[in-house]
Amino acid sequence: SLPVREGDLESDQLMFDLDQGFTQGFTQEQVDEMNQQLSQTRSQRVRAAMFPETLEEGMEIPSTQLDQAQPTAVQRLSEPSQMLKHAVVNLINYQDDADLATR
Repeated sequence: SLPVREGDLESDQLMFDLDQGFTQGFTQEQVDEMNQQLSQTRSQRVRAAMFPETLEEGMEIPSTQLDQAQPTAVQRLSEPSQMLKHAVVNLINYQDDADLATR
């Protein structure tokens, strides 16, 4: 290794741009909205994941998923309730079809 003498490195060479590589800018309104969504209570996020039809029109659940191949804990928790909901809907549709067939 070469010895580094003081003065060899200029201070501006040690500086770097923190925004380098981040080309997408957000308005203050968008940042405020994202912060509001992320500050929801855990129960609100779980409820939204388990029962997405209860969300207000146009509202989305903010994703905390870093790796698309790995589901988040909330996604894993919501799977059984989603399966149950689909099973109930299928039973209701089956009953409606059976009622129509007997008429």
